[in-house]
Amino acid sequence: MRAWSAEALGGADPCVSHNPTGEVRSMANIRWEPGRLSFHPGPKGEYSVVRFTAPEAGQYAVQTAFLGIDESTTTEVHVLQAGESAFDGWVNLRGQGKKTTYEGQLALGKGETLDFVVGWGNGSHVCDSTGLEARLTGPSGQTFAAAREFSADQNPGGPWSYGYLKPGENPDSSTFRPYDRPRRMSEEGVRLLNLGHPAARQWLTDHVDKLLTEQGIDLYRQDFNMDPLAFWRAADAPDRQGITEIKHVTGYLAYWDELRRRHPEMLIDSCASGGRRNDLETMRRAVPLWRSDYAYEATGHQCMTYGLSFWLPYHGTGTVASASASYYGGGLTKVEPYAWWSNAAPSLGSGIDIRVKELDYEALRRLYNQFRQVSPYYYGDYYPLTPWTRDNKAWMAWQFDRPETGDGLVQAFRRPEAEADSIRLKLGGLDPAAQYKLTSIDGNDPVAMGGRELMANGFSVTIHERPGVAIFVYQRVQP
Repeated sequence: MRAWSAEALGGADPCVSHNPTGEVRSMANIRWEPGRLSFHPGPKGEYSVVRFTAPEAGQYAVQTAFLGIDESTTTEVHVLQAGESAFDGWVNLRGQGKKTTYEGQLALGKGETLDFVVGWGNGSHVCDSTGLEARLTGPSGQTFAAAREFSADQNPGGPWSYGYLKPGENPDSSTFRPYDRPRRMSEEGVRLLNLGHPAARQWLTDHVDKLLTEQGIDLYRQDFNMDPLAFWRAADAPDRQGITEIKHVTGYLAYWDELRRRHPEMLIDSCASGGRRNDLETMRRAVPLWRSDYAYEATGHQCMTYGLSFWLPYHGTGTVASASASYYGGGLTKVEPYAWWSNAAPSLGSGIDIRVKELDYEALRRLYNQFRQVSPYYYGDYYPLTPWTRDNKAWMAWQFDRPETGDGLVQAFRRPEAEADSIRLKLGGLDPAAQYKLTSIDGNDPVAMGGRELMANGFSVTIHERPGVAIFVYQRVQP
């Protein structure tokens, strides 16, 4: 990969990147096809720019496509002629999909600029890698292609230059600053340390152990944002496919075991683009505090909690109490109890942007207090109360029961297209001879029912809102 960024801004973004190879390159959820040119906005709202400077005056035919190349790309895109808008569009925002295009005839003077611009669109620059296909045919018939003519060594390179615009409500071409920091990875791109090699594993173990010891680290988070399979397959002959993979995986587990032997009180948070290493052997040694990079969307996270709870007593995610927030939740977001509880998990982080004074902090405090009230129940025995489904016409519900204390939690979700406003839920794991008191966390009057009745016939839950959520706690009141 080749890239340009700004020395003065310090970080990797904003930037312009290019894959000059004939192979697909990937990192986390970003995928660069062979020859792909892309750009990425900056963390403070900086716009990233690929600029064309007309070498001759006349009419130019312009063909442009902006594409989301990260699974979560959400950006605004622009074409600016001498600073004036020729096109404004969106990628995965405002009803537009992962690709938006512009075609037009533009009259450019010699030396006049045409800026292809990407901005963060929804207040967050995370996961905003956006592909650019820009092709121009000049008045003399000469064709210019931004990706084909990308210059990794000079900026500007021919008619193309790369830079950024200062943050603002709209992109301002007069603030253009060229990138001055070329970044060049090896021709092989991303590398994979072979943990199946004893010497490599020993080096890594000693290196990380030294960091943990010298810096007093007792919670170790390991991420893994790459696809290893191609490396493993390339290392093995056709009749030995899988050997390198097996050795790497056993070495990876041995590496963690040795770290845990040297640091027996250390906790490990396992991340791999979210939850791509939630396998049983990894989960014997670690917990996933960020179970998936698929953030906030309610139905998906209900499905995750439903499925993971069969296997993992402790897992985590994050919430901003809004289903439509950007990846890290920056900016003004609505407070939606349905979205909040759909994302609730034993470990719950928050991306609330406390710089925004207009947020409904009273509603957030109420939700946080309710979560603190019910979170101990997540350690109970798990009972799904409805079938697993992604169908937004359905309900989903589950129960966590603590037999040792005779209490538990029921969570029920009426999804956006569910016609029925009530459902009957049969509970599990109760004492059939005991009486139970069920209480809604929203303060409705408690209901007393017998354990046998709750398990055989269930109790009725009504939710008038669509989508909506109901949370109940119950307590055994008689043996």
